[in-house]
Amino acid sequence: MVISVSLGAQSYPILLEPGALARAGEHLSLDRRVLVVTDSGVPQEYAQAIASRCQQPHICTLPAGESSKSMDSYHLLLWEMLRLHMDRGDCVAAGILLHHLRLDAQRAGDDLRQGGGQVGSRLDQAQ
Repeated sequence: MVISVSLGAQSYPILLEPGALARAGEHLSLDRRVLVVTDSGVPQEYAQAIASRCQQPHICTLPAGESSKSMDSYHLLLWEMLRLHMDRGDCVAAGILLHHLRLDAQRAGDDLRQGGGQVGSRLDQAQ
């Protein structure tokens, strides 16, 4: 099932279906550098499932909870992307939601690299 989040120019789809992690490569171009963003409340095997399909994976695990939805976390992610020398050709896979995957990584990566104002919503975790 695809859920469309309608935010005008900031709209994005959310894919919710069994097996989405195993088919991430059908929705994302993973043959490049990929920063997989997750939180400590999500089983690590979900991030590993994405990373195992990437040519150059890097996993960044934020602390679980509302306190991670902050400018400090945003800055941490920006610094991590700078450390990895990421650019517009790379991908940020963010928003692993409990047992489902939100496949909005390319748009989230573009927003992060451009300093877009919608990054907080892109990194929201289901509670």
